[in-house]
Amino acid sequence: MKKLIFVNCLLALAVIFTYCSKPDLKQELSSTGSEISVGDRATCVLTNAGTSAAPITVCGTNTNLTQCRGCIPFVLPAPLQGVVVSGPGGALNLSLTTPITFSISALAGAQTLFLNAGGNQLPLIQLAAGECRSFSIDANCNITAL
Repeated sequence: MKKLIFVNCLLALAVIFTYCSKPDLKQELSSTGSEISVGDRATCVLTNAGTSAAPITVCGTNTNLTQCRGCIPFVLPAPLQGVVVSGPGGALNLSLTTPITFSISALAGAQTLFLNAGGNQLPLIQLAAGECRSFSIDANCNITAL
């Protein structure tokens, strides 16, 4: 009977020490993968100095809950959130949490885009009526055309 009590006590201690052992913090952080952490995010202001006679639609801004589809379905297969329609004139002034991928489409009429997110400015982009282009902004506010 004493052996049974002794073995049960050892088993209980083994269970306690198994659950109380903590992995090394660096090991735990490296096992989370390459997901974007809060420290890797920034807020960048997307502006357009171009002009247009018709509105442009920006899809994927995450500024509201309206769902839309991006331009490149194999890159952006799921519906995106956030639609902003800029009236005639094409002026944009959007605060976006980055990194982010979004698309701009011209529904009616040609558009001239001079996009800037604070890090760099893209060269002149011409959008024909019905055309859609995708862009991304990194955490340093650098914008790139996809």
